[in-house]
Amino acid sequence: MLRTCSCKSTPGHTYRCEVCGGVGHDFDDVNQAAVTPVTQIPSTQTPLLPTGMDAVDEVLGGGVVEGAVYLLGGEPGIGKSTLLLQVAGGLLSHGKRVLYVSAEETAERVRERCERLGLLDDNLLVTTEAEVGRVLSAADDVAADVLMLDSIQRLHDDGVDKPAGCPSQIRQVCERILDDKGDLTVFVVGHVTKGGSLAGPKFLEHMVDVVMQFSRGDDDGRVLATRKNRFYVLRQCPFE
Repeated sequence: MLRTCSCKSTPGHTYRCEVCGGVGHDFDDVNQAAVTPVTQIPSTQTPLLPTGMDAVDEVLGGGVVEGAVYLLGGEPGIGKSTLLLQVAGGLLSHGKRVLYVSAEETAERVRERCERLGLLDDNLLVTTEAEVGRVLSAADDVAADVLMLDSIQRLHDDGVDKPAGCPSQIRQVCERILDDKGDLTVFVVGHVTKGGSLAGPKFLEHMVDVVMQFSRGDDDGRVLATRKNRFYVLRQCPFE
């Protein structure tokens, strides 16, 4: 004798009937995920801001992507701060307002470097503040477009009772930046170990969009390379 199935199901779930043993699905009241063939997705061009430095633009695929987070790694003394200020100069030429956070040097030393590079510009702002919350507030107060943090090992969050540079501080600082940066384009300087790896926890590289490595080449030259780039292929180029 045929029995009538009267099982009750929960919308959006797979279920097995206790009477007939059949497996069914009830998705009538659930919105389905949109699935589109990649060939039917509209093609878009990612806007780029060229820095005016051939080596930098080459490894970045043409320039800086606005709103992205960049990590620049290199050994101490190799010229990361100088390179970062040169990138700032290129972005200033596009009318961008740059806040440079010098957590390792005095404002006077930054001024001296800017003078040598010909970068005295009212839209290049400098602070030696190292607390990430106050840094983000300052960037908002001055309506900055670009935030440059030199370096991540010297920044800290007052809510974490650990010294700057320890893994918990670096993680908290990075999370605060990513959560609260808004439309800011962010550049982060990170030191590397003697083995060439970025100092600090590995997750730092996973949290950013682009990882650039500044290293010594032949005859004490410099080489700039991308180890990670969510926007373009990985490249390297001699830097002059």
